[in-house]
Amino acid sequence: MWKHVFISVAFLLASQNFAIASYLGEAQPRANTPVNPKPAYSVRSSRYLSGHHFLMSALVPTAFSAPYVRSSLEGAFATIHVNGMESDIKAAGLTPSFTGQFRVGDIGFEFGIDASEIFGADGYSALVLGANYSYGLSGTIRIPVLKEDWLALTPTIGIRSQSGGSFSPLNAVAQSIMTKAEAADFLSSTSTFQLKPGLLAAAALSPTFGISAELSRVFSNTTSSDLPKIDDGSIRAGIALSTNFQPELGLPIGFLAAYRNDWPIRPDIENTSIYELGIFEMLNQDFNFGIEMTRLVTSTPSISFLLSLTYYYR
Repeated sequence: MWKHVFISVAFLLASQNFAIASYLGEAQPRANTPVNPKPAYSVRSSRYLSGHHFLMSALVPTAFSAPYVRSSLEGAFATIHVNGMESDIKAAGLTPSFTGQFRVGDIGFEFGIDASEIFGADGYSALVLGANYSYGLSGTIRIPVLKEDWLALTPTIGIRSQSGGSFSPLNAVAQSIMTKAEAADFLSSTSTFQLKPGLLAAAALSPTFGISAELSRVFSNTTSSDLPKIDDGSIRAGIALSTNFQPELGLPIGFLAAYRNDWPIRPDIENTSIYELGIFEMLNQDFNFGIEMTRLVTSTPSISFLLSLTYYYR
């Protein structure tokens, strides 16, 4: 029972010239009429569509290969009810992370690293949960195949490796009494490898509003020191609405709302739905600070808050 508690907790970012008049059937501009250069966001690897600057969601990956660096700090809280236990387990977690992307031609290469610590939020929970830590490495390739003024489509493939361990004082004492186990037996380790091919899309409704979407197949393999190997995965779909008031209203502020759901391949695993709300400052289009909140809706719901800094470089 204890091991399932730990696993459930652990489970707990050119130019635009006038067209030839004979081709369009329109008059040529006058010689003294200024010809505005096509803005930088027209290139295939940019993060702009129709003048809209797409905000970066924690749930739905960006469809653009524009270079960037991003750091974030996330804090999460969850209450877990387990039958047979004298009290609910209150868990808290802290996850710092760093992600960056560089571009070769139009292709984007993204790399990420993160670490996580999960602990009890009160005395009883701390005794049950003990120490739970993990770290992860990830990599993603984005290959833009379509970039129109208002629409972008980007196939992508990503990998992620995560490793961690846990130690529970309460479980250690219980096993020591019953099995005379050595101290090393109280430590459990878990490693997970994921492969995620998918398709990312972005569409600009106006300079103020934009929509991002993801459809992916997640292949996952989990190995634990005290449980059988688990081969599972899911179908992942997500959508995000990006709102930027800077272009049309001159207000340096942006809002983000997103939803993501994972439909597991195995029938004995429940769906994982997550909602996200975020607010971002837009004083500088190359540098954004954001405050985001996510809500995990499962049998073990959780809420998290995330602070993010994103810098777009050229």
